[in-house]
Amino acid sequence: FVGSFTLESIRPLVETYVAGLPATHSRETWRDIGVAAPRGVIEKTVEKGIAPKSEVAIVFTGPFVYDDANKLALQVVTLLLQSRLSDAIREELGATYSITVESQSARIPRPEYRLRIDWTCDPARTQSLVQRVMREVESVRQTQLMPEQVSRVRSILARDFENKSEDNGYLLGEISRRYDDGDGANVGAAVQPPRQMSELSGALIQQAARRYLDPDNYVRVTLMPETK
Repeated sequence: FVGSFTLESIRPLVETYVAGLPATHSRETWRDIGVAAPRGVIEKTVEKGIAPKSEVAIVFTGPFVYDDANKLALQVVTLLLQSRLSDAIREELGATYSITVESQSARIPRPEYRLRIDWTCDPARTQSLVQRVMREVESVRQTQLMPEQVSRVRSILARDFENKSEDNGYLLGEISRRYDDGDGANVGAAVQPPRQMSELSGALIQQAARRYLDPDNYVRVTLMPETK
């Protein structure tokens, strides 16, 4: 499946596959049931269980311009924040075995994004680590990458795309997503490196970080062991 595909070469394959699917003649669509992420800063602590550890999740959400350029910008912000938090929380402080940053975007029922930070730690260190994580978030928002740093980001993105492109499941998922998004005419982009990589700059990345890491709009939930 992997190879030097072009838009012209891959479209007939997809159209042949889709045309061969059995027709149900049903008319299905989605419905917005009104569930939306809360706005503002919300912080909740839940005491449950006896395991001597705490679990923390910080989730940033907001409206999203759903296109390839913004999806790539969100990916870059996620990579940068993951790198900083791994260095600061895991390597420097030795405060947790793993801290993860994940993001996703959706077009339906409304264009929006979600960026989530998760980690576990000693309950006694929870508050100090929350403060350090938020300082690192602010640092990502305030720091503009130098040209050589942007070049390294492009290299990381290129390697990531190359590795994913060797996975048939990833390619099928991208092709399916583009049809679901009404972008079937651009399905060939699923097998080509995003052209927006070459357009990345320090200013563009910082602008994205300030948009997607809004300190005035996030949810933080902490799970702590029950106190006797």
